[in-house]
Amino acid sequence: EEGITITAAKPLVVESPADIGNPLDVVIVTTKLNTITDAVKTILPCMSDKGKVVLIQNGLEGLKLKEKFGAERIFIASVLWGASMTEPGRYRVTAGGPFAAERDKNNNTVRNLLAEVFPVKLTCDIKGVLWSKLAVNASLTSLGAITGLSFGRLVENRLVLELSLNIGNEVYAVAKKSGVRLKALPGVPFGINIPLLLTGKILPQRIKYALIRLIGKKHAETESSMLASVKRGRKTEIDYLNGEIVKLGESLNTETPVNRKVVEIVKMLEEGRLKPDPGNLSLFHSFVR
Repeated sequence: EEGITITAAKPLVVESPADIGNPLDVVIVTTKLNTITDAVKTILPCMSDKGKVVLIQNGLEGLKLKEKFGAERIFIASVLWGASMTEPGRYRVTAGGPFAAERDKNNNTVRNLLAEVFPVKLTCDIKGVLWSKLAVNASLTSLGAITGLSFGRLVENRLVLELSLNIGNEVYAVAKKSGVRLKALPGVPFGINIPLLLTGKILPQRIKYALIRLIGKKHAETESSMLASVKRGRKTEIDYLNGEIVKLGESLNTETPVNRKVVEIVKMLEEGRLKPDPGNLSLFHSFVR
């Protein structure tokens, strides 16, 4: 009736992968995007000859690191389940779902390890999956930080639905200019078919809003990880989400005004000039009808 709480034994904590001693076969990196490059550089010298560094972060940094350090060393997966931090060091799973992982016959060990936690759905286009997930994070994750609302409450607001589409449309435009095709996120309902949601006028607006609500309701109890950073007075990942879209848009001569405004507002949160509040949505008044 009251559920179950499982407290694991305290894990071994070390200050460096080198302190473990043996060459490592698999390392799952769970740091924020702000520190992922330094983490990977620290880990790689400690890996075995066929060892894999597994990156499960949002955004596109994993693709850059894979290109920099090689596909034989870096394995990328995308988290399609939800969790929220209830207090430092304690997390609560708020929504089920799989890992989306790149298909490669040489990565069975990694896939089997991830499958001990949640199902693993394979994809031949992890880049397209990461871009689709970025469209979700750039809207719901960022707006969740700005408003302080859980995803379930967030999508009850019609203004949020319109802003989410505007943000996603800019992500889609930048992806298209970059030669990237967004992919439907595997193993989850039709409601998270991001390419269909953002492709022109194929779907009526009311259907698009309904699909965004489905995404939010699936993760109804999830709070934005960016919101957790703001609450703790830490730097967010905004530069790697909406900020990445703004930067790429500039290089591709593609306008991204809504994403730029999101970055501006989240920076104000980081600096303490604003606090998360639904009233902050009024700052987007010029971008909505």
